[in-house]
Amino acid sequence: MWTDLAKLSGKFFGDLDNLQGINFRGFPGMSVCYHKQRRRWRKRRRRRRRGKRRRRRGKRKKRRRRRSRRRSSSSRRRMRRWRGKRKMRRRRRRKKKEEEKEEEDEKEGRGKGGGGGGEGKEKEDEEEEREKKKRTRRRSSSKRRKSRRRKRKTRREGGKRRRRRKRKLRLREENLEQGDLRLSCPPSGQGAGGGARTRDRKVPADLRADSLATEPPTPLCA
Repeated sequence: MWTDLAKLSGKFFGDLDNLQGINFRGFPGMSVCYHKQRRRWRKRRRRRRRGKRRRRRGKRKKRRRRRSRRRSSSSRRRMRRWRGKRKMRRRRRRKKKEEEKEEEDEKEGRGKGGGGGGEGKEKEDEEEEREKKKRTRRRSSSKRRKSRRRKRKTRREGGKRRRRRKRKLRLREENLEQGDLRLSCPPSGQGAGGGARTRDRKVPADLRADSLATEPPTPLCA
């Protein structure tokens, strides 16, 4: 892992050069890079020191208690939204009840006195129209905006993917024309695209370096 194994355990190992043969991968959760690990240790030490200082003053508990009582802004927002929704529901319910009551009263009135029949009919028509309007209510502007944004995003991403594919194909063709086989042929062996294996590619027989001198390469993507 690191040549600094002596520092890791706090003991002195003697000759550090002999330790490099040991295949030590460090303890679980440890960084492979020694400098990164040192940074982590430093942070941990700082955190612990900070905690000690607070403990001495005995304010930590009080602070924690105060924090638990306070609500976060997001939860407060959620509560407000719920409250609004509840209000709306109550209002709708009340309206519905009032309308039902009115309908019942009208029916009773029509049954008692035959003279006021025409008025009741007009009112009923108006109510029906209102109901129809309610049913065909437009979506709220925020919802419309959201769906439009989603559509736009998917459209843009689709276009991006298509453009990328086209660009790849074009590059491959250009590389073939120039005779740069490394980029046009698929990588060989496992771990394709790995740093060490990028140079030994499988090259088709008719595109090998000796045949390139005599005849132009035949494009693979034809």
